[in-house]
Amino acid sequence: MKIKIEPPSIMSIMIVSSLLIYSLFPFTRLLYFPINIVGMIFILFGIILNAKTDRLYKKYHTTIKPNETPTKLITEGAFKFSRNPMYLGMIMLLIGVSVVLGSLISLLFPLTFITYLQIFVIPTEEKKLELSFGNEYLKFKTKTRKWI
Repeated sequence: MKIKIEPPSIMSIMIVSSLLIYSLFPFTRLLYFPINIVGMIFILFGIILNAKTDRLYKKYHTTIKPNETPTKLITEGAFKFSRNPMYLGMIMLLIGVSVVLGSLISLLFPLTFITYLQIFVIPTEEKKLELSFGNEYLKFKTKTRKWI
């Protein structure tokens, strides 16, 4: 199955949607300063995790795009603790935005994004990885959790 809209685009749409809904319904706010500043830690963690993982994709000259076939199975760096560190970083960004906004409604976006990844993206990628790397990927899959 081909992924029609790639995860970074979906994440960006969800961030914009969170901001838009918050601006339309600010009364749904549950977290206030200084507690909501904790969201900046999530945002920073997400950015750093994505940047470091992106460097690994570039180091090994393999694709980051879910519709393309990977040429290298990466098992170092963040891949030691998660099979999906880029998606984990994106989820952290969405959670961070939700916490900074302090809005209950905005928490629906990280949950929706996780569901999208679990149903449409990750199964497709895992099939490609299994076809490309066979037992090497299956061994990696048994040693490394999907998320953390």
